[in-house]
Amino acid sequence: TLSFAVLWDRARSQPRRRTQTEILPPPGTEFYFPLTSPVISPDGEMIAFSARGADGKTQLWVRRLDTGAAHILTIDSSFAPFWSPDGRTVAYFAGGKLKRIDALGGGSPEVICDAPAGRGGTWSAEGKILFAPSDRDVLYLVPASGGTPVRATELQGSGEYSHRWPWFLPDGRHFLYLAEGMGTARGHIYVGTIGSNVRKQVVAANSPALYSATGHILYCRDQTLVAQPFDVRKFELSGDPVPLANPIRTHSAAASAAFTASRNGILVYQEGASGVASQLSWFDRSGKQIGTLGAPADIQRPSISHDGRYVAFDVFDNQGNSDVWIYDLARQTQTRFTFDPGLDTNAIWSPDDRFIVYHSEQVERATHEIILKPAGGIVAGQTLFKSDAPFIGVTDMSADGRTIIFHEAQPHSGTLSDIFAFSITDRRATPIIQSPFSDLTGRLSPDGRWLAYGSNESGRNEIYVVPFPTPTSRIQISSSGGSQPRWSRDGHELYYSSPDNRIMAAALKIGQTLEAAVPQPLFNYRPKIGGWAYDVSRDGRFLVNQPIHEDVIAPFTVVLNWDADLKK
Repeated sequence: TLSFAVLWDRARSQPRRRTQTEILPPPGTEFYFPLTSPVISPDGEMIAFSARGADGKTQLWVRRLDTGAAHILTIDSSFAPFWSPDGRTVAYFAGGKLKRIDALGGGSPEVICDAPAGRGGTWSAEGKILFAPSDRDVLYLVPASGGTPVRATELQGSGEYSHRWPWFLPDGRHFLYLAEGMGTARGHIYVGTIGSNVRKQVVAANSPALYSATGHILYCRDQTLVAQPFDVRKFELSGDPVPLANPIRTHSAAASAAFTASRNGILVYQEGASGVASQLSWFDRSGKQIGTLGAPADIQRPSISHDGRYVAFDVFDNQGNSDVWIYDLARQTQTRFTFDPGLDTNAIWSPDDRFIVYHSEQVERATHEIILKPAGGIVAGQTLFKSDAPFIGVTDMSADGRTIIFHEAQPHSGTLSDIFAFSITDRRATPIIQSPFSDLTGRLSPDGRWLAYGSNESGRNEIYVVPFPTPTSRIQISSSGGSQPRWSRDGHELYYSSPDNRIMAAALKIGQTLEAAVPQPLFNYRPKIGGWAYDVSRDGRFLVNQPIHEDVIAPFTVVLNWDADLKK
């Protein structure tokens, strides 16, 4: 706005003092979180951010702070932008790729390299980009002009599974990054070195960190944004962290936080509750909302029982831990089902709805386990399978109740994640889909003869179907990207989510072979990031986990000379 432009100009010309104001999203849009935070250019002239329109599409915008003018930078569903050192170019993730584009909107995007599910990047003055290609991988280095990425970090310790949100320090050789692992204190910020696996721990925090020219690093402790003096030669903190703002919008599952700072003392952040509050809502096939279920919370992964009476889902707390809850649609009551200190997620109903299978992070044993527990919740659960892999995702159970489908992160073995079938009778896990790529979310057809799943082997996520249990052939269902497959209860349709947030439906003809029609869009929706965002009832209704509108339109707070009051 004009008033902010005047304020901005005055603050640059007058003696340093802290001044702040707010900016709203462009008309008809809302700021988008959790994977995308605002990022200010190094010179403090512009802010890049993601905003979502009424059609559910997420686009990258750039706003000038001197005039208040904003323009759309990309038309694809883009997220996690970051700037070139000269402030002329914005890099971002979209469509399974790391891309770059002129910040003023001239020209078309250029592909730098593959990045299936990016988790942040940073650009050095030497023209190198350090980035996280997915949420289950290490950091890679690639020329900003494009090329083949080279591994820049290595996972250390059996429970560590992700490096993300890197930030180059001034020398261009060292960098801050977040390492995530198992346990209740799952995040640690390190200093890494280009060309070496040697690293130094800075602080325990499940948050991105950035270095400021004031000599501080900024990071979040719980939901408080703090600044703390940092020696860039010794890579050590000193003094006490100074609170700058609270509560900062954070998202524990993505380990992201909505703040950014420029070289010349401009801080931008977004306030809000931890996580992203969402509401389970019913939609018909045309996309008309026909009801809601339960109260809003930080929810993920709705799972409808086969008889349609119950819904199981994950609920996250402020510390990033989660438990499974069950909602009784007939009685309209909600009951907590698990009580472990770590993550309990991915609840799947047995065919007769008498049991629930779920994934559990056992913090004390440093294992991830598959648990079978009576749905009544009174009797203790039974551990079926244990793994020291950093994550297990339970996604289905066969109609005869004998087989559990799950995927397991395998970052130490050179593959991102593979799909397995676990035999309850034999207590043995057999690999079904193994590749160097991210193979996820296996779903069995109602007759148990086919397995649908998502894979990024083509450079972006697509949906495939293979015969089960022996994948002797394969058919690609999606044609322009897809994730989160779901079968109709009669097996005649396969649903999935498109990259532009549409529920797609592919009609199927199943005999000795499977034939799929061209997928057709059903409706646009606003999914919550994290886990699967929807389920389909036996009568064809869609239960969608969508973020609450009021929770995503909080303005950005812009603080000029944020460090003016810090004690030197």
